[in-house]
Amino acid sequence: MKTIFSFAAAGLIIAGLVASQTLKAQTVRGCIADTALNKKMYLCYNPERGGNRYDGDEKRVKADAKGAFSVSVDNLGKMDFCPAYLVLADGSEWDFFLQKGKDINISAKRDAKGQLSLDYQGTNADASRCLRDYEKAYAFTDFFAYPGKQPKIAPEKRESTLDKRYQTLADAIKKIKNDSLRCFMTQINEDRHDNYLCRLLPKNNTRRNRALKEIDAVGPNNWIGLYNNIPQSFIREHMDTTVHAQWGGDQTTYGLEYLRVMKKYITNPYVKHRLLIDCAMETIDYGKDFKNIDDFWKPFAEYATDDSVVIAAYGKKVAAMKQTRPGMKAKDFSFEDAQGNQHRLSELRGKVVYIDVWATWCGPCKREIPYLAKRVEEYKGNDKVMFISISVDENREAWLKMIGNDKPQWAQYHVSEDQNEALSDAYGITAIPRFMVIKADGTIGDSDAFRPSDTDFHKKLDLFL
Repeated sequence: MKTIFSFAAAGLIIAGLVASQTLKAQTVRGCIADTALNKKMYLCYNPERGGNRYDGDEKRVKADAKGAFSVSVDNLGKMDFCPAYLVLADGSEWDFFLQKGKDINISAKRDAKGQLSLDYQGTNADASRCLRDYEKAYAFTDFFAYPGKQPKIAPEKRESTLDKRYQTLADAIKKIKNDSLRCFMTQINEDRHDNYLCRLLPKNNTRRNRALKEIDAVGPNNWIGLYNNIPQSFIREHMDTTVHAQWGGDQTTYGLEYLRVMKKYITNPYVKHRLLIDCAMETIDYGKDFKNIDDFWKPFAEYATDDSVVIAAYGKKVAAMKQTRPGMKAKDFSFEDAQGNQHRLSELRGKVVYIDVWATWCGPCKREIPYLAKRVEEYKGNDKVMFISISVDENREAWLKMIGNDKPQWAQYHVSEDQNEALSDAYGITAIPRFMVIKADGTIGDSDAFRPSDTDFHKKLDLFL
């Protein structure tokens, strides 16, 4: 039976998450002696209610010679506690709770098979262990696959494995001493279980339909559901399905339909904020070839008038879209090579330029690299086109290390923080990877172009040659 937290029932959680201004910061301490793991660590968290884990704050964590580290967190905003994770140098992520006025100690160990595990001590360490196990239990690639890959769990075992992991977590969560954390963990465990069931099971499956009803019962205004995209799923389930046919093209009607459902159902300000971001991202970032972007943007901006963060973020994107239509003169920008020499886009005029904007930390970016390498090889000897990759890494050394190891056979460049801001503002880059085609005469061919993995890559690029 699904446990549903209405706002009345969740008063315990709401109260537990509203911070007293007198509470002190939390200190995260630990010791990870393995230099292969501690040489580069980051503490990541999002202090917004229901905030995306990858859109929050990041702090560099530096260990001493013995692997000991200590970092203070004092900007949880209105949150008394929020999910966080520690990123180790091997790329692994280890989740725990930050809580105002409560310290936590982290330790690392390996089992007999050499498998790494992090453990926690301190106030509410039991909840942090559950959050750690929750993220591991629902590892996306165990149940689902990225293009060209297969899930780790065999098809016939996915549903039963999901159920087993859910129940193991549910049993552990019941033992959490802190009421607010226990309620929070209970809901996100049930939400993730239902979310995955809806993805795994075929349409009209009885169990899938039951899971959809439970998601509906949680309701679109329960902000804890944002951690598992429950409000987003609710919106899509209530949209006119015919608008999905526009995906990848002019998505004005899609965006307006999203807004219609939001206006009808959404009352919670935290949920509204996250859904406005989702609506703008899906409409603007994934749409293209808009006849008139203002047909979407004006009603969107009117509805989002009180959300200055969303308006500022996507207002720049919309302004850039209006100035980067095909045939318009490409705005010039600068970048540097591995030796530190400065270059400009205008220097490349005379050839069609296919531009890849990426970063070493971006998984989707890196998944496109093998395809890009293949395209470079296929166009080898063609003097009409050139390929360049521009890294937006804040850590220039990470970029140098990667291209040094991989030795890509096409031009590699990097932008500083100021150069990145100028590039992003000029071309409305709000997410990566981003690909662009600049024609030989210096005008824009496509400012939000097809990916290297596109099966029609040759057909689309050759139109500009």
